[in-house]
Amino acid sequence: MAARLRSVFAGLLVPGVAAAANFSIYHAPDEGRVRGLYTLYQSGQVVSRGRTVDAALDSLACYLAEHNPVSDGLLRVPAVTVIGDEQAWILPRVLVHILPTLAPRLKQARRRAVDLRIALIDPDAGPPSVVVPAPVIDVSPAVPPGRYPIAGWVLLGGATDPSAAVAEVAAAMDGVSGDVLPRLASALTAVPRRTLESFDVASVLGAVR
Repeated sequence: MAARLRSVFAGLLVPGVAAAANFSIYHAPDEGRVRGLYTLYQSGQVVSRGRTVDAALDSLACYLAEHNPVSDGLLRVPAVTVIGDEQAWILPRVLVHILPTLAPRLKQARRRAVDLRIALIDPDAGPPSVVVPAPVIDVSPAVPPGRYPIAGWVLLGGATDPSAAVAEVAAAMDGVSGDVLPRLASALTAVPRRTLESFDVASVLGAVR
């Protein structure tokens, strides 16, 4: 598998482990009739699991898109994005640690999590939208690239108070300055906001319906 990774991502490899995108893929050995899973890590954190190496490579290609230049006007918000029915839900980035557990349940509910730990928000669109970028190589992502109107913004607290919602999201962003804060406030005010009561799978599924 190492040779295939080097072949597919030849132009993106950086020597050593100090690169900004430090990803690795581990394949658990098969046990009898049980096929081992391919697990994608960013540093020491699990970000996705799949039953084939192609699924792991697809996820990796999508996650690496986070390091591409962002179009002017889009806000980079650390978050988990869930897509369904051609709409988007923005969830706290802290939920990335339960995505491998959450993914099968989301699929049953006809929802998919974007393989990206930021949400690219266009606050000036009507309605505000999430832009899902194309992967860094030609793969088949779980969520097709495109624009998805925001159906809900799920927060850890202050969902009913616009100023508290803006403060929570701004605190998670790096270097909020200039016109970012009022544009962020405009987007948060224009979309439905919800509070996530707990980090269990049932609560998350309820927040994206």
